[in-house]
Amino acid sequence: VGIIDHNLKRLLTIIFIAVLKKEGFSHMKRIIILMLACTMVFGAVVSSSATEFKASGTLDMAFQWLDNPDPENANNGDYFNAIQRLRTKIDIIANESLKGVYYLEVGTIRWGDTATFGRGSGGAIGTDGVNVETKRLYLDFQMPHTSLSLRMGLQGLALPGLANNNPVLDDDVAAIVANYASSDDYNVVAAWARAADTENYSGGSPTSHTKYDVFTIIVGLNFEPVTVVPYVAYATIGRNADVGSSVAGIPVGADDRDVWWVGLSAKSACWERLNLAFDFVWGKSDGSNMVVGANNPNSRDQSGFYVLLHGDYKMEYYTPTLDLWYASGDDDNN
Repeated sequence: VGIIDHNLKRLLTIIFIAVLKKEGFSHMKRIIILMLACTMVFGAVVSSSATEFKASGTLDMAFQWLDNPDPENANNGDYFNAIQRLRTKIDIIANESLKGVYYLEVGTIRWGDTATFGRGSGGAIGTDGVNVETKRLYLDFQMPHTSLSLRMGLQGLALPGLANNNPVLDDDVAAIVANYASSDDYNVVAAWARAADTENYSGGSPTSHTKYDVFTIIVGLNFEPVTVVPYVAYATIGRNADVGSSVAGIPVGADDRDVWWVGLSAKSACWERLNLAFDFVWGKSDGSNMVVGANNPNSRDQSGFYVLLHGDYKMEYYTPTLDLWYASGDDDNN
């Protein structure tokens, strides 16, 4: 569906009126002229709605050699291998408000690997392998005449980390992310991510116990030269979708869980060469009913915090960097 330009609408109207008023035109002539006018307008519509494809990416090659200096061990010796990886991003641009992105990866392929199926396959003689991996696949939509944008699909999603990567969530995931940026100094991000859905329709009625959902709200505040990003995240984890529940003594299906995180990330560029940054996050997991036996510690009822201080100084040829971090472990002593 294209949008007919206002001038084309006016032109079509004028042609219709002129043809209908023109004396001496036969009925067939009027039909032919009107058909030609419609063809002109529809041709303009098709050209205005053409989809644009843009491709970009990286092709990496690496060769490495390792020598273990313990020749007496039969498992040691000279070792050489070669690997390669292709990452391709395809932007499918419908218009200035809508585009789709497909991000795929082939590899990492180890030369000579005899596997023919799965990630990294196809490195042996014949080089046949089923090895294309979909990393991201999403739609970007900018609401017309607003500061609201939406991203829906398989995408990269990270909680804030101005000092370093966020240790809670920084990965590809299926999600919907809404970003409202009223100015360069203020924006709000709200997101829902489905981290897991282990639904098994052949095993009975579907329930929420198989879902793992994460919700977050992030506020970005830019007070040049200081940036502050507070956030809160909440996860509801079904008892049959629990991540890490294979830990000894914690059975799958013991209980649903609620997890909360509160964080703050900040950075300062008050000095020309010196950059300072700070990350803090506190989290709590409610698993009070996940106890196995009277003397077994409740290792799902947890809480703790993490803090990191970062500093770097930009010099002419290199940038010295210092990171100091501390994590409390489980405050509940489990």
